Amino acid sequence: MTDSRRLDVRQHLPSAAFAGFLLVIICGIGAAVIYGGLYNIGADAPHLRPTYWLIASLRDRSISVRAQDISVPKDLDDPKRVTTGAGLYGEMCSSCHLAPGMEKSELSQGLYPQAPELARADRRPPVQQFWIIKHGIKLTAMPAWGRTHNDDLIWDLVAFIRTLPQLTPAQYQAAVKSAPADHDEMMRNMPGMQMNDSRGSEESGEKSDAGHSHDTTQDGAASKGGDTDEHSYARVGSQTHSHDDSADGTSTAGTPLPASTAEPRAVVDTFFRALAANDAAGASRLLDPAVLIYESGAAERSREEYASHHMGSDAAFLKTAKHRLLSRTGDAVGDIAWVASESQLSGTQRNKPFLMVSTETMVLRKSANGWRIVHIHWSSRTPKSGAY
Repeated sequence: MTDSRRLDVRQHLPSAAFAGFLLVIICGIGAAVIYGGLYNIGADAPHLRPTYWLIASLRDRSISVRAQDISVPKDLDDPKRVTTGAGLYGEMCSSCHLAPGMEKSELSQGLYPQAPELARADRRPPVQQFWIIKHGIKLTAMPAWGRTHNDDLIWDLVAFIRTLPQLTPAQYQAAVKSAPADHDEMMRNMPGMQMNDSRGSEESGEKSDAGHSHDTTQDGAASKGGDTDEHSYARVGSQTHSHDDSADGTSTAGTPLPASTAEPRAVVDTFFRALAANDAAGASRLLDPAVLIYESGAAERSREEYASHHMGSDAAFLKTAKHRLLSRTGDAVGDIAWVASESQLSGTQRNKPFLMVSTETMVLRKSANGWRIVHIHWSSRTPKSGAY
């Protein structure tokens, strides 16, 4: 005989009351973990393997799905793209992703997850590299560069990244130095660019540290806000004052500076004269190997890093800028000295006049080889009308 009884699946399901009780238990455990602070959110506490696998899988699938409809430019291998991308990489990427011959930076070592060292090859296809650079990745230090860079510049960066694993340290340095323009030049007139909010600084006649720009506005006046990139040699606004004018050794109030500052002041002046003459070796000799340079919220942490990033553009600007020292002060105690200067900087850039007031502070330390610059802080602002 055949069993005519039908299987009733509902008899094998948990009751609604039981399901509700189980949901309450799960939510309670979740709340305890969250509000009890049981999960260590610190970047120095790695994820458990299952957690890392889950996040990595979610990330990779998300990128793959969203990048699949992107078209790769036919000229991706064009040498012009590669050279432009080299300049962008040196400015935007090397601090985290490093470069051939570059030691791990403090920033790269502190990241979690660690930023991939792109010189060791990135096996992702170009469309995924483009998507990552443009949109960034949540819960990592990877920013969405598409907010400030157009697609063409992002493809330039992809083009360079794909050549990076084949470069020696010397070839990498040469590629960065041969870039057709520095970062602020590349970013000029970039659609949607809002590098800094300058409304408050315009009202006060001042410009934030991030705006040491050499760009000019359409009316020919000096730029009042962030229409340039923070990492450009906008710092030159504070660097290029006439250090030769400081020979009188007078302070802001017109009183003589301490005699102990004579040698440090001379080193500061010699440093800028070397830059203006494009004498990289001469300028480098006056910098401590571990010199720390602050500007626009960013930092260059060694003589080598400065030489490979901004020294060249600094020298190029110094050749044409006119500068007038407004004030200087300083002091020296033992083997430590500081020199602070304020100057007016003027000239013409891309056929547009500019005028700005620049400030700098330099800290020097005396060693067996004489005084060397160990720290620099640069900033600049647009002067109030009629102030100078």
